[in-house]
Amino acid sequence: MKHWLLWALLIILAFPGFSQIDSLKKALDRSEGKEQLTILDALAQATVKTQDGLSWADKLKAAAIDQGDSYYIALSHHYRGSAFESEGNIPISILEHLEGIKLFTQISRLDKVARQHVNIGNRYADIGLYDSALSSYGRGEELAKLANDTMALYGSIVNISTIHHDRGDKEKELEYLMKAQDLVAGIGDPDQLALMKYNIAVFYAEDGQRKKAHDLIKESYATYQKTNNAFGMGSVHTLWAEFHFKDGKQDSALLELDKAIELYEKSGDVNRVALILMNQGAVLSTFGRSEEGIRKIDMAYDIFKEIGDKRFVGKTLIAKAEHQRAKKDFTGAIKLAEEAVAIGEEIWVRADLINWTRLLADLYVENKQYEKGFNALERHSAFKDSINEENKSEAIAKMEAQFQTERKQLEIESLKSEKAFQDIELEHEENKRLGLTIGLILTLLMVVVIGFALVQKKKDNRLISAQKTEVEFQNKEIELQRIVLEEKNREITDSITYSKRIQEAILPEEEFWSTHLPDSFVLYKPKDIVAGDFYWMEKRDNLVLFAAADCTGHGAPGAMVSVVCHNALNRAVREYGLIRPAEILNKVRELVVETFESQLDQTSDTIKDGMDIALCSMDLNAKTVSYAGAHNPLWLISKHDHDLAMRTEKDDLKLYEIKADKQPIGSFEAARPFADHTIKLNSGDTIYVFSDGYSDQFGGDRGKKFKQASMRDLILNIQGTSLDEQKSTLGNTIDSWRGELEQIDDICVIGIRV
Repeated sequence: MKHWLLWALLIILAFPGFSQIDSLKKALDRSEGKEQLTILDALAQATVKTQDGLSWADKLKAAAIDQGDSYYIALSHHYRGSAFESEGNIPISILEHLEGIKLFTQISRLDKVARQHVNIGNRYADIGLYDSALSSYGRGEELAKLANDTMALYGSIVNISTIHHDRGDKEKELEYLMKAQDLVAGIGDPDQLALMKYNIAVFYAEDGQRKKAHDLIKESYATYQKTNNAFGMGSVHTLWAEFHFKDGKQDSALLELDKAIELYEKSGDVNRVALILMNQGAVLSTFGRSEEGIRKIDMAYDIFKEIGDKRFVGKTLIAKAEHQRAKKDFTGAIKLAEEAVAIGEEIWVRADLINWTRLLADLYVENKQYEKGFNALERHSAFKDSINEENKSEAIAKMEAQFQTERKQLEIESLKSEKAFQDIELEHEENKRLGLTIGLILTLLMVVVIGFALVQKKKDNRLISAQKTEVEFQNKEIELQRIVLEEKNREITDSITYSKRIQEAILPEEEFWSTHLPDSFVLYKPKDIVAGDFYWMEKRDNLVLFAAADCTGHGAPGAMVSVVCHNALNRAVREYGLIRPAEILNKVRELVVETFESQLDQTSDTIKDGMDIALCSMDLNAKTVSYAGAHNPLWLISKHDHDLAMRTEKDDLKLYEIKADKQPIGSFEAARPFADHTIKLNSGDTIYVFSDGYSDQFGGDRGKKFKQASMRDLILNIQGTSLDEQKSTLGNTIDSWRGELEQIDDICVIGIRV
């Protein structure tokens, strides 16, 4: 049985009780300036694992921006990252910590940069990307040493041991645990020392050395009792419960878990209470008391739902699905597992999705839904393959990093050698000059000159010494600047790379797209490595929903906005059950505005981020398409007459246009409900949705825009070709038009033939 506790805890947080939080809120009302920031910092830290965590982090950020305090602005991103992690939104959590790294680097707070790297490592570990996690922990360790931050160094080393634990490398695990123990012994914090003994006890227990484990855990518990650390004592009772469980003593195990819950409630950690309830449910189910067990799981589900921890909402849904499966209620089990998988795909927890999609595939097969079972199994394989491929890339990156490290070391050694040579040359020149002076003056008055020479030599030596000290100081300053610059460049690269990973993850898989829209194409040409444009697809019963979207900006900022907007589309369909395009866009606008409210600056009362979009819902059986749009239109090419505005025609083909609403997805003063348009289609009809990047591209002999009129003519001219050929022609045409000019915007064009 997998260990119940997240045992690689970095620091035990003493969560304030509600009375203390209330006191902080009252003090906040009377505060201003730096005192206000300090109190908001305390509130953000106290609530970071609750549903109020993001709100307090945003309030800290707004106040820090108002006061121009760079440190607290950076710190607010740390809390935002932790809050999103509590919600189970790992990608956004990582992006927030990356932003924290950038801002802390700018103010030369290498200790805080180190801790952000540790946090990012934890998030990578959460989703099973262990090589990335080790890389982040290693960077955290390196910077913690430079910053002389013992706690950050301790955290990096402990978490490295955790990765080796998860990989089954006991030798490396114990090596890093002992390193951590040596560090924490010098800190003098009894709670940290107790935690370290606890971690080592876990190691010995899993290694079958029960006597060593018991001795250490008793020492750990005694310390927690002395310091009145309810959280720590709860951890120990959880471990004792596991010991009893392995010994087949279910009543004793359940009793220990009850004690743990009581202590976690005392410490204010509702998340941990829910985790223990899940464990109680597992224990009860294992010993044949499944109905009691599922009641515990339901209680855990309610808590996770209330605090917004989506990942563990998914885990409890899977546990409930397993319960229904045992009762042969496959329909109920499938519904629960499908909901869990939808959550997993929303927050992109691939390590969990591997197991969840496999369960879903088994349930479909057991319910004789073989096609769905096959599709779920394919998704299961895709998640496994994606992690394997990523790990290969990480291995290459690791070798490259090693090469760069070695090259950097050679450069340092070279600089050291050059400096030593310069010192020797300087000394040689000084000696030559001094010898000449003495030789000339000796002929006049040897005694006087010797006395003068000695005094002068002392002065020169002091001058040389002072110069050497100044050079050393300058070298240290240069080295610090180099580290800061390297860190800035590294984080820019990391941010772009991770943004690219996220964007690739949110785009529909090619197989999924081609299965549901077989006669179609997607021309997708980002301006930069990552894009503000994206395309989207969902399947609901007999409907295929798809969209071409254009978010504010391009590059990494555009990619971040696209993640938010993509998430809003998913929520509107999956969480709110909407299928009409206009209703979806209305809900998406509401969700996007809500998400970006925290980004308001002091000079504006509107939200500047948002997207333009053409959204369709197509019923291939009924041959109808419903459309709603924000700025981006829909084009229909048909041989038949339609009650639509015709823009142009060629031979027997007509190009009709349904115009979009002239409003964005975002804050808009004259915002109104979006309008739905439904069209009856005929065989051979072709529809197109797109962003403005294609028509706005500069090029040609005069460097002018391509424009929509040229785009309409081009699309009409290629109607006699297949959709694959159309994609190729469109791509080649715009590349030829652009020539040597820069691509000015992301390009996304979707074509579908009925």
